[in-house]
Order: sequence, then structure tokens, then C-alpha cells
Amino acid sequence: MPITLIVIRHGETKWNTERRMQGQTDIPLNLMGIKQAERMAKQLKMYPIQSFYSSPLKRAHRTARIIHALHDDAPLHLHDDLKERSFGVGEGMTYDEITRQFPVMAFDRSWDHPYAQIPEGERLIDVYRRGIRFMDELVENERGKTVAVIAHGVIIRCIISYLMDLPLNANMFYKLNNTSLTVIRLPRLGSPELHVLNHTLHLEKIED
Repeated sequence: MPITLIVIRHGETKWNTERRMQGQTDIPLNLMGIKQAERMAKQLKMYPIQSFYSSPLKRAHRTARIIHALHDDAPLHLHDDLKERSFGVGEGMTYDEITRQFPVMAFDRSWDHPYAQIPEGERLIDVYRRGIRFMDELVENERGKTVAVIAHGVIIRCIISYLMDLPLNANMFYKLNNTSLTVIRLPRLGSPELHVLNHTLHLEKIED
């Protein structure tokens, strides 16, 4: 049975606006992030979503709860495999500071180095592997359903790479905005189909 996967990045946080590395530091949504999630909820109100999966980190879980409120007959599961990549001692640093102190962790370089590890952090290859583990579990449990997954930039890109059979370094060539919508269909037979990537029209004209 086919699965329709609706993948949503969490809403904006204060650290997003400050261009700080969040990783698994549990930063909440800011006011704009809440508004973005509310817009996404309205966008998806009529979608027949039958199951929700979210990272347990506050910024993703709050985003998920806002969207889920309009689909409260569907279960909402928290899943540790959907957490953002741990950036260890780099969490809280600005992207410029990361680039200077840990050049291999810079966004446009990190995808070429899946086995690199910042002190106390997580290797990209391990994020990729837990993305595979999550998807294998989802496919086993949610056949024939429309499923929403609310998570973070790196883990979402790893899932996209796995499903679309793309090299990890392809992930540096597209954006994944806060509360963007990506839709992937997993047919019963054949390869996954990417229908939408980084859809953001629902975010137009949101006032600060």
C-alpha cells in the first residue's frame, strides 16, 4: 500500500534569527515560529493526515502540536530518531564562528564529510542511519496512510537523501525553510516520488 509523506521543518526560533547552531539544544519557537506553524496548520487543515510523527525537541513538538490540533483524531508520536544532529561544543555558536573554528562543520562543507565529528557531537553518517531506521519503522507501521513528519533541517535532508537515493552532498543545493512543506509519495511498487520540495507559499505576508 502506498504512503504519502508530508515532511515539515519546525518553525522559526530566536537562534534561527541569530544564525546560531541549535543542534539538540532545546530552543523553543519564537512568536514568528508560532505564526508560521499556525499558517501551516491552516494549509493542511483539509489534508487527510492519519498519523503524525515529531521530534521531541520543543521547536518541532510545538510546531507539530499546532498542526495536529486540527487533526486531533490522528495519533501524534514523538520519535527520538527525528532529533536534529547533535553539534556538541558547537551548539550556540554562530554559523560564522563554526566556520572559523570547525571549518568541516560549515554547511557547504559538512555534507562532503559524513564521518567528521565535532567534539561531543554526532557524525552525519549516524544521523543518516537513524533517518533510515525511522523510515523503515514508519513504512512497516503506516502502510496506506498519509503521514506528517515534523523535524529538523539535517535529519529531514538525510531522509530525503535516503528515499530519493541521492548522495548526501546533494543536500547543499536546495533550501529547507522553517515550516516548509515537502511531499514524498512512497508507492507500493517502484521508487519514491518527490512531489513537492520546500513549499513556502503559506508563509507569505506574515507580519512580525
